[in-house]
Amino acid sequence: MPQGMKVPLLDLKAQYAAIKAEIDASVAEVMESQQFILGPQVQKCEEAVAEYSGCAHMVPSRSIATR
Repeated sequence: MPQGMKVPLLDLKAQYAAIKAEIDASVAEVMESQQFILGPQVQKCEEAVAEYSGCAHMVPSRSIATR
């Protein structure tokens, strides 16, 4: 590798470009519904994070908010 050549370790711009339409649609859905807390998109996000992290159980925000 030539000296001074920069190798990007993380290209967030390219990653965002690949999923921009999906992100924009999700953000627009939340903004339209105005359900920023305890809405269906929050639940979907919690479930996706639990699945991604390999958690057997998750603590949904609904149970925390109702205490």
